[in-house]
Amino acid sequence: MTRARAVVLVAFAAFAAVIATGCGAHPELLVEKTLEARQKALASLDVEGYVALFHPQYRYKPDSTQTIRSQTEQRFTKYRTIQLYTTNRRVTFEQDGEIASVVQEFTLQAEMLDGQIVRHADTEYFKLKRHRRWGLFTEYLFYEGLSV
Repeated sequence: MTRARAVVLVAFAAFAAVIATGCGAHPELLVEKTLEARQKALASLDVEGYVALFHPQYRYKPDSTQTIRSQTEQRFTKYRTIQLYTTNRRVTFEQDGEIASVVQEFTLQAEMLDGQIVRHADTEYFKLKRHRRWGLFTEYLFYEGLSV
């Protein structure tokens, strides 16, 4: 076997391993990754990052004319900072792992543009739906019940 052929085989094996990792990751880890990305997007007021976490089939309010993007932009412009802290998370899977139902307690602390600090604590319930990007990587995205 030539050296060039060996390099190609090693590169192919590495590529296959990357694909397998994205496709075969445990659902619990994928859900956790999405929830961590949400906290990070909120903390950095990253509209693009936040909007990217919503499933293309996301169901919110059928009578609303606003998009997820417009709602997020409108809300994020009111704040200097947003911090979300979660506890007591319970995740259950339905439909052979296609849907993840999440129940968690949260505390949200935000600093408004005028310097006022707002705190809110409650329990939130929402669903995430499995989504395959580019046919290779699987992730869970917000699907239902999360207030934008």
